[in-house]
Amino acid sequence: MCFAVCGGMVAAGLWPFNFQAENSAVWGPAIGGLRFSAPPARSKSDLGGIVRTPEPLKFPKPETVRPGDLSIAISLRAAREPDACLQRILDVRRPDGSEAFFIGQWRSYFIVRTFAPQGSGKPHRDAGVGSALTEGRPIRVAVTSSTSGAHLLVDGLPAHDFEMSLLPEGGTLEGHTLYFGNSPDLQCPWSGDIFRFELFGRAAAPTDAAAALARMGTDGSSACAQAIACYRFDDPAGLQLSDRSPAGNHLRLDERLFFGKPFLRGVDRESVSASDLAFNLIGFMPFGFLVNLRLRAAGMLSSCRSGWITVALGLALSLAIEWIQVFLPGRDSSLLDLAANTIGTAIAVGMIGMSSNRGEHRMPIFAVFP
Repeated sequence: MCFAVCGGMVAAGLWPFNFQAENSAVWGPAIGGLRFSAPPARSKSDLGGIVRTPEPLKFPKPETVRPGDLSIAISLRAAREPDACLQRILDVRRPDGSEAFFIGQWRSYFIVRTFAPQGSGKPHRDAGVGSALTEGRPIRVAVTSSTSGAHLLVDGLPAHDFEMSLLPEGGTLEGHTLYFGNSPDLQCPWSGDIFRFELFGRAAAPTDAAAALARMGTDGSSACAQAIACYRFDDPAGLQLSDRSPAGNHLRLDERLFFGKPFLRGVDRESVSASDLAFNLIGFMPFGFLVNLRLRAAGMLSSCRSGWITVALGLALSLAIEWIQVFLPGRDSSLLDLAANTIGTAIAVGMIGMSSNRGEHRMPIFAVFP
């Protein structure tokens, strides 16, 4: 019975066993760009799509980059107005894998969120524009950022100024990685089309950014010679799309979703679910009951020692499940889940101990655990 319970918990923790999840992103002339399809709500079986730079960003022409500055111009169309989570349109990761900033969507809001390095005050700052990503409407957006602040333009018109920078003072995007349509942890995929994308290592004046957007909207020409990444998604070669800038920061569309998740990630309030927490807490209580009762029935250990061993076994089983979840795109390896599983085991042990101390525990119950 103990083995059956353990097997059931492992199956529940690793379902739906999609080690080979398909990448739903597609591109080409028939679409006119790069298309991402994702379910309206989070799903463990449909994780959307993702396109990335397989190599960290590099800058062969240092004169095109000014530390602390960057500009982004993007032409896109949202397929829906989601409210389940903040979907990633572009996710930018530091060399250590942490998020530097992302461009995302919530309902019709175009959101820019920047993250401070760990231990440096407020974890993130947001800025956004409502009614920018109306379902089915193509738009052109420019974000230009320097150490003095950032500006957001929509369809060539100033939309928002905000007192935050996407890069730290003296920092650049060299060594960073770009992810389109999703984040590496595959938590909140975006649904829509991206037609053109340009990334520059300098902060453009609002008038220059508006001019760049106008060029993107007409004949598709741009100042790619000065860019550090420049993509036109309607002419890929197989699974790779060439960067039109001199930097050679090419994109790749993997046939299968890859895994860029950390082992035992920290607690993120955005992803904490009361139902998941309760499931992880209560789900390990039967394990704690059965294992502790079996150890007590053997009569070879004291009550205290059998309790500690049961908790240790619950921790070990949970740790094994969390490690395997790193390789499953539909699951997450979470420190909170590990703690909840272990606490659930400990609660079961404590309940047996309290029952035994009160004299309510009877030896015949052990007969069902041969």
